[in-house]
This record gives sequence, C-alpha cells and structure tokens, in this order.
Amino acid sequence: MPSYKLSYFNGRGRAELIRIMFAEAGVKFVDDRITDDWPKRKAEFPFGQVPVLEIDGTQLSQTAAIVSYLAKKFNFLSEDDLTNGKVQELIGIFGDCFAKLPFFEKDEKKKAAAVAEQVNTKIIPAFTKIQEKFVPDCSSTLLGEFTVADMAFLTVVDSINDFDKTVFENFPKLKKVYNDTCARPKIAAYLKTRPQTPF
Repeated sequence: MPSYKLSYFNGRGRAELIRIMFAEAGVKFVDDRITDDWPKRKAEFPFGQVPVLEIDGTQLSQTAAIVSYLAKKFNFLSEDDLTNGKVQELIGIFGDCFAKLPFFEKDEKKKAAAVAEQVNTKIIPAFTKIQEKFVPDCSSTLLGEFTVADMAFLTVVDSINDFDKTVFENFPKLKKVYNDTCARPKIAAYLKTRPQTPF
C-alpha cells in the first residue's frame, strides 16, 4: 500500500473531496494542514499551489488530477465509459459552482449580492437540470451507481450551505442523494470528526 500525504490549508476548500475519498476508501493518509507558515512552505510544491498529494514521495498537484488518480485507484468510477464521461461532466459543473462562491469577500452586502446572483443565475438552473437529467427516482446516487461524482456533490452542497442553506429545499431528489451519501458509514464517521472550519 502506498503512503499518502495531502497538503492543503486548514479548511475544506479544494481538498475536501480528496479527504472524503480517502475516508470512503478506508485508506490512511497524512492530512497536512498548512496554517501561518504558507509563505515559507509555498516553494515546496509544484507551481506554488495546493492541494498536493504526495504518493510514496512523488508529488501530484492540481485537484482534478488528484481526484482522477484516486478515483481510478480506489474504484470510484463506473465500468461504463459513457457513465464515466457523465461523472466528469458533473464534477466540472460542481467545480464551476464552487469557484464562483464568495469565500473571501469581507463586505457583507457584497457577499450577499454575490451569493444571490450565483444561486439564482447559476446554481439553481444547473441543479434543476441535473435533477431532471441525471437522477433516477428514489435513487441514492446521481447516476444510478455510487461514484466519485456523489462525493463531489456532497462537498459542493456543503460549500453552498455555508452561504444559503435553503437552496436544496426545492430539490428533493438531490437532497436524498446528498443525505444518503453523508450517511455512508465511513463518510459519516469522517464528517462527524473532521475539523470544523469556516469553509
């Protein structure tokens, strides 16, 4: 079994999906949470960015590359190539939603306006289409089988909930997928014990 070390800031952010994948796989890793020593440590990492996953001493950077590597390694993909294309499609949509959330906005009025714009013009239309197009009735998963897309969905919902907890009240099928993913035993254990951070 390889040794793994994940380096990221002390928050969920772009590393949380990776942490959840490790939890669901039942694979141990070093959770290297960078705090106030970032200026000194930045040079340690390719391109001066995190997250970075170290695998037996070899560094892999960029969130999408790490997620893709672990999804294959831990069998979080489908046996069907088209379904895997849909997995990547969904992860891309979730990434777009995440990227536009105003995590670092200090002005509360600007933050509220940015959240409202994002929710009304991007998130609600996107998730309306996802619920209609992808999720089977009474399903615990987005695509009819458990994949990394379901874990990615969990992380983006958590991030949206940081700003507006009402968004998913009108998406019962998606809410079931989220709740059922959170209830998977290994993921539930991780969520219960993970450090509580603003985002």
